Order: sequence, then C-alpha cells, then structure tokens
Amino acid sequence: MGYIKHWYTGTEYIIDELCIKTDRQGTGAGTFFLTEIEKAIKEMGLKQIFLLTDRDMPAYNFYKKNGYVEVSNLVPFSKNIGGETSGT
Repeated sequence: MGYIKHWYTGTEYIIDELCIKTDRQGTGAGTFFLTEIEKAIKEMGLKQIFLLTDRDMPAYNFYKKNGYVEVSNLVPFSKNIGGETSGT
C-alpha cells in the first residue's frame, strides 16, 4: 500500500496504491483502510501522509471527503524517454 519516506521536512508515509474493488466502493471500505493507515503511522510517530491521484478520477473526491487537501506548491514532472517526440 505504501512506504515511509525520509524527507527534508520530516518523515512521512507515502500511499502508493489504495485500490478497492469496484463493487465495494461506496461501502466504507476505503475509508476504513485510510483510518487504519492513519492509526498505524500515528503510532509510529509520523505526522503526515502524502499521495498522488488524478483530478479526473473518483479517488480525487474520495480523498477530499476523507480530509486530504491539495498541496498547491508541488508540481508533478514527467519526461518521455521512449524515443518519440511530441508536437513536432
């Protein structure tokens, strides 16, 4: 599901993957898992959880509903190194 990352601002937990079967979505299963993750990292003394999701995915509103906020000063970067160029 995730991992601990040591960062210059402190140690945080990164949620890498949180997947709930489609037929279980909306039943509280995802919120249950988030609550358990939060309890566990709190017991370890960590104070922050970080994750990435797409704005146009249902997960975006799910995380907002569960108290997660956008970090406006972070910018995701990507670089295509597959040999093809775009735009020209």
